[in-house]
Amino acid sequence: MDELFPIGVGAAIGALSTFDLRWFRPLWLRLLMIALAGGTATFVSGEYQQSWLFVCADILEVAFCALIGAFAVNYLRTGRLSLRASVPASR
Repeated sequence: MDELFPIGVGAAIGALSTFDLRWFRPLWLRLLMIALAGGTATFVSGEYQQSWLFVCADILEVAFCALIGAFAVNYLRTGRLSLRASVPASR
């Protein structure tokens, strides 16, 4: 049950990164949000009391879920699994 927070936040970050939001374009902002979400997930679940390495694991989990969220939203919008901009086929 503790892993739902990083999965949900990661998917939300990935979904937001697929839209053309001016304030969400900088990569450093997305990376900061992923790191903060991973750190928050570790703190909320209490895993930091066992080992601080759980921070790295939760950050990676949020990043992986952000990637999956970005692919999922892009696939639902375009029907393709590529995150590249769509280029019309030449005739």
